[in-house]
Amino acid sequence: MRSTDLSFSLDDLNPSQKDAVTSTEGPLLILAGAGSGKTRVITYRIAYLLEKRKVPPYAILAVTFTNKAAGEMRERVISLAGKRGRPVWISTFHSACVRILRQHVEKLNVSRHFTIADANSSLKLIKDILKEMNVDEKVLSSRRVSWLISRAKNSLVGPENMSELEEVKRDHLLERMVQAYHMYEERLRGSHVFDFDDLLFFTYRLFEEHPDVRKSYEDLLHYILVDEYQDTNHAQYQIIRQLSTHRRNLCVVGDDDQSIYRWRGADITNILSFEQDYPDAKVVSLMENYRSTGHILKAASCLISKNMGRKEKELVAVRPDGLKVLAYSSFDERDEADFISANILDLMRREGFSSKDFAVFYRINAQSRSIEDSLRRQNIPYAIVGGVRFYDRLEIRDLIAYLRFILNPSDWTSFERIINSPGRGIGKVTMDRIRSAADPETTPEGAAKRTVAAGTVNKKTGASLQAFLNTITALREKTELVSLDEFVVCVLEDTGYLPALQSENTDESRTRIENLQEFRTVVDDFLKSEISEESVSGTEKLSTFLDQISLVSDIDSWADKGSTVTLMTLHTAKGLEFPVVFLSGMEEDLLPHYHSQGEPAELEEERRLCYVGMTRSKERLFLTMARRRRLFGKYDNAFPSRFFTDLPEENVEMHQDTPFPIPGLIRKGGIQASAGGETIPISEFHYEPEHVDGEETLPPGTQVRHPMFGVGQVMSVDGSGGEARITVYFPKGGKKRLIAKYANLQVL
Repeated sequence: MRSTDLSFSLDDLNPSQKDAVTSTEGPLLILAGAGSGKTRVITYRIAYLLEKRKVPPYAILAVTFTNKAAGEMRERVISLAGKRGRPVWISTFHSACVRILRQHVEKLNVSRHFTIADANSSLKLIKDILKEMNVDEKVLSSRRVSWLISRAKNSLVGPENMSELEEVKRDHLLERMVQAYHMYEERLRGSHVFDFDDLLFFTYRLFEEHPDVRKSYEDLLHYILVDEYQDTNHAQYQIIRQLSTHRRNLCVVGDDDQSIYRWRGADITNILSFEQDYPDAKVVSLMENYRSTGHILKAASCLISKNMGRKEKELVAVRPDGLKVLAYSSFDERDEADFISANILDLMRREGFSSKDFAVFYRINAQSRSIEDSLRRQNIPYAIVGGVRFYDRLEIRDLIAYLRFILNPSDWTSFERIINSPGRGIGKVTMDRIRSAADPETTPEGAAKRTVAAGTVNKKTGASLQAFLNTITALREKTELVSLDEFVVCVLEDTGYLPALQSENTDESRTRIENLQEFRTVVDDFLKSEISEESVSGTEKLSTFLDQISLVSDIDSWADKGSTVTLMTLHTAKGLEFPVVFLSGMEEDLLPHYHSQGEPAELEEERRLCYVGMTRSKERLFLTMARRRRLFGKYDNAFPSRFFTDLPEENVEMHQDTPFPIPGLIRKGGIQASAGGETIPISEFHYEPEHVDGEETLPPGTQVRHPMFGVGQVMSVDGSGGEARITVYFPKGGKKRLIAKYANLQVL
């Protein structure tokens, strides 16, 4: 029934959605299945709090995981509640933490003008530290150390805590990793730099060590809403608890079936144990799916039902059944890619789809090459999400490093990047001398001045160093004198960076200049956005701008209104939807990934990842695989993903043109996939599957796992019972003839 004091109608919601919107007091868990309208519920709930409950806008905090999602949420709230919805604090977790830290971080002895290191800068710093420690990259890789540090910070474990662990004291390699963690933290703190994980770690520390700051936010925030709660890590979980303990008006929205970020610290138990954390919590389930057709939803639901660590739920399709999900087993990755591009062309021609209606998902980025090649041959426009990011390009990273150093004179990482870019004749020897001239309290500029004054570098190098320092000092003064867009031009010109590129006059330099011009467009867009405030000073505006671009994710920069086929990894695809989806590489060791083999929790996450990919599709879904695939320069034979056996034959069938069978699926037209008599090529040989009477447990074509040889496929069975001779082809071991009672084969 429409409320007369609301500017919008609750009649637009189904009963469960309406219940979630109007249950405003106390802890609330909204279990929002795929395509069930969770963003709609969150935005209506915020508007309802504003208009019905008369909650001040500044008393509401809504957090999600991408800038794109936060922007969409903000626009919807404003469309419902008008200008009253504009001041509501809608943000990503990390952006919210930056905002808090900018105001209070000096209480932790860190400059409020701290800079945020990108992943590349953090990794380089770790590489430098390991080199100083004389650690061989082959023995202990910088990426492994980076991963350990990230997991530790997201678990709120500092290096000093790790040093006390017994397993660290017993493991020399782990001890070296913790030592690197110590040095890494010292370098960051000395430079007043935070990495991405520090934003959460130090916000938690701030609230723990300064209860007055925590209380000020508890008093300010009457209602907290958390989107994608299944993806929160331990640090985010604790920050949420810190802010919601007093009023307890905490609403979390999520779906345990879509938790796919365990590898970066997400803890699915946060959502599974919400009712234990808050015994008085109300639970509302949104189980009506408005996105996918019946066949797609039933197939995906059947797949995810095989997971043990989940809340029981059953999504109901609002839309008709539509067409069945189609599976295609190709000869190799080129055949798979050609199948995808041919079907895109066919659907555009026969059914009126446009190129923007299609998405191709894959497990790892390396899979995209063959798909790109095929799309190019067919003149199908495409865009890759998550390739080489704009902000990872050399010239853009150089420019950002200049801006960061101008803002934060203690930033050694940025200083070392720009000191000889463009070339100033300042090499590694000079940089080592500058480092030697520094003590823990000395800024890079101070150390450079000492080096020049001490005469430890030749006259020409000393003059270059002094000219560089003079330029930085002059630019720092200009931050308050000119607008941000003008300031960026000054940086490019005054440092000699742009003139150096112009003098090169090559195709590469011209491309780099075009990228720098595009960066000016980024600045212009920022200045026109609501984030940029007219009243703030030049330094504050520069700081806000750098914060914004530091927290941009791959999906934030994706323009979904283009006219191209979208290519992306499954991890990037969450939260999106497309009329037609191709989920490629449905093979053992790819999906599920080989890293998950033998680990039940990892395998369940891979199944959730497949589920997420399937539920992005609105109308048509294709599942494709290759019987052999070339990745990283070599061919490997592949076998159908075990997830195919989780799919119901009443909703999924093999494409009529598929050359090879997929166990458990029926070919379109009614031919059983496992029927004998078909020629199935594996690598360089062909064989005829032989069906043996009385041996139904391992018919030819069955996928099996051997403890030594790995995954293989049964070629033939001779005899029955324990004495049967089973011939199996293993990609990593070749053809093996095994005795059944000794084979120890696991059927997949």
